[in-house]
Amino acid sequence: MTKKVYIIEDEEAVRISLFAIIDDFLDDCEVIGYNANGQLGINECLAVKPDLAIVDIRLPDVNGIEILHIIKKRDPEIKVIIHSGFLDLNTVKLAYNGEADGIIEKPVSLDEFKTAVETIFAGDQYYSPGVLEKLLQYHTVPPFVRIKH
Repeated sequence: MTKKVYIIEDEEAVRISLFAIIDDFLDDCEVIGYNANGQLGINECLAVKPDLAIVDIRLPDVNGIEILHIIKKRDPEIKVIIHSGFLDLNTVKLAYNGEADGIIEKPVSLDEFKTAVETIFAGDQYYSPGVLEKLLQYHTVPPFVRIKH
């Protein structure tokens, strides 16, 4: 069964890259929508009910942490990957506590992105190595996290 993916990302080049990676390299996934605007992205995402939402942290109107909380509160079945190049300890804690299914750092390699999506669809959480380091600072690495280098 094809997994549906929705992207909320304001950087056009990143959005296009994510779309291409999902379409070209993840055979069982398809992008069903995307938006550069956080609020519109929330509304569309909840309307189309994807299996996975990929959400940037820094958006011009609503930040990714707020989006994560709104999506998880309104439809906890939607899996959410937070991705950003600006992941400080506080942001990682907020995403982790907001029940993000994955947190990945930009830039992300094709292999890591595929691993993250596959891990999440297998029912586990995925955190980039740098994110795991921050979680260790926070003293909260769940025992079920797969670490892949």
